[in-house]
Amino acid sequence: MKFLLKTLVFGFLMFAIYACGEQNDKPRATKPEDLKLPKPDSLVDQFSYIQGYEFGFYQGMDSIDLNFDYFMQGYWDAFNKKDAMFSQDSLEFIKQSWMQRIQEQRDAKLEVTRKRMEEIGKAILERDQKFVHEARQKEGNIVRPSGLIYRIIKQGSGKVPVNEDFVRMHTVAKLTDGTVFDSTGQTPHELPAGAVFAGWNEALLMMPVGSTWEVIIPPHLAYRDIGFGDKIPPHAAIILEIELLDILEGEELEKAAYNFMMMTNPAGQPGAPGQPGGGPGGPPPGGRR
Repeated sequence: MKFLLKTLVFGFLMFAIYACGEQNDKPRATKPEDLKLPKPDSLVDQFSYIQGYEFGFYQGMDSIDLNFDYFMQGYWDAFNKKDAMFSQDSLEFIKQSWMQRIQEQRDAKLEVTRKRMEEIGKAILERDQKFVHEARQKEGNIVRPSGLIYRIIKQGSGKVPVNEDFVRMHTVAKLTDGTVFDSTGQTPHELPAGAVFAGWNEALLMMPVGSTWEVIIPPHLAYRDIGFGDKIPPHAAIILEIELLDILEGEELEKAAYNFMMMTNPAGQPGAPGQPGGGPGGPPPGGRR
């Protein structure tokens, strides 16, 4: 993380140096609305924009408002080997104070989110307990000892995957109020059969290839009282429609395994929006996008 932040700061500073060097006869922009640059054409300009964008993204995550006059003064003092305005002890103290402020801001945001999700979870718990109870009584539904409920829409005749198999599947995943939080559309998921969460895994490891099932997953087999981000609230039951297309082999398996590794552990990637989250047993496929 330290290396990443240094890289981003360096990239931003290179952008600032380039701008100052090329436009030293013009006032320096201090507000976003002052910048009216065209889309960059040269590689230097393109890279400069991207580095500035990523720097701004990370600053924006914590709503950091820097004074760029002092930012550039500090840069030029260091670049020209001038003494800093502060002693080394003061520098360390100021940085620690700043990080403490950022952490306090993060903690405050997390507490607000926790309280909001706690209130949502109370309502969801009552609603989904009733939904699961009624689903258990519904004709055509099969109830597993674990509490998993499924209905066979179409029963295939292919192989049944084991835990280590990579499978190709179409899915529609929704909450009990009908809110869809993941749908493969035209592009199926390619994942290890045991890589998602308990209820999803249990269903996949029973399905022959070619099958389509509707699966109702109680909260204790999904994301329990934790939930998943802003997509799946605490205590939520999940309804899945799964169409198991194939068990991957050969080159398809190698490609899927590589893509899955890069998606779940993108070494060297900055962790910008869209990177996978986590949860009990792994994130839902829709949480990865």
